[in-house]
Amino acid sequence: MISLPDNAESIEHYLNSSNTIETKKMRKTSLNYFFGKSYFNYQKSVFDVKTSDLIDYFNYLKKQDLTLTTKENKWHIITSFLNFLMEYYNQFNFVIGIPSKTIKWGENHKKSESNKNITATKEEIKQILECFKGYNYKYYLMFRILAESGMRKGELIYIKYTDIDTKKRIIETFGKTGLKAYYISKNLAIHLEMYIEQLKKLDAKISNLFVVKYKGKYKQYSSRALDIIIKNCKEQVNINKQITCHTFRRTINTLRKNMGCSNEDRKILLNHKTTSDVNLNSYVVLEYDNYIKMYDQWNPYQDLKL
Repeated sequence: MISLPDNAESIEHYLNSSNTIETKKMRKTSLNYFFGKSYFNYQKSVFDVKTSDLIDYFNYLKKQDLTLTTKENKWHIITSFLNFLMEYYNQFNFVIGIPSKTIKWGENHKKSESNKNITATKEEIKQILECFKGYNYKYYLMFRILAESGMRKGELIYIKYTDIDTKKRIIETFGKTGLKAYYISKNLAIHLEMYIEQLKKLDAKISNLFVVKYKGKYKQYSSRALDIIIKNCKEQVNINKQITCHTFRRTINTLRKNMGCSNEDRKILLNHKTTSDVNLNSYVVLEYDNYIKMYDQWNPYQDLKL
């Protein structure tokens, strides 16, 4: 007779069914809320889970000082895990009724912190970049590009190293409203030139500027991965602000405004939808010099040794 797998083996099979490292980490963290000794602390075999156990866990989540979104995600992961087991181990005839009628979240939840108007200071930007530079050079380059150019994280993910002109200090990438052109400092261009030479030696089979190895293959980073990276760094340098990837974009725009940069020039440098075509097309028809001069004039970080 085939014995039932233990909880660790069952969890590992579920985690390995995820498509990305970030999803795997998120699932593992959420499942720890159900099995972890410091949390709900379910200690029996997962194949002994009863509907009443799930209702108890749901009521436990409702009482936690978490946002509603976080609670819903943790509930979704445990039910997803059990549904996976019912299919993966169908030879054991494992069936569990997932409660639905009793699942009502109510209104007593931690309020989500909004970062809509949050900007970082120049010193905080420097702290974050120095933190990355100390332990992960690739992360340092990722977030220095975000800081210096103001590009969106989705645009960062899609950068191809073949679309970077380190001599002209321009990065072309694809955003949600089309092709974009961003500018960078001379020093960052030097860093990227050296990095690209090393990147080519990886033979990653894809031309993304930033890649991560997963299950023996190189892939582009996910949006969630960047969120986790900045969150961990922020905690390391003890910055309590709700700084996200988008904060870098908002920060450089605010710093330029404080320097006296006009609204029109700020829009051009940030590739806002109404001016991004002008920005890129002007570069193509040899008006590049005007824009790189504009970038250098309104670079708020030029006095920082990044």
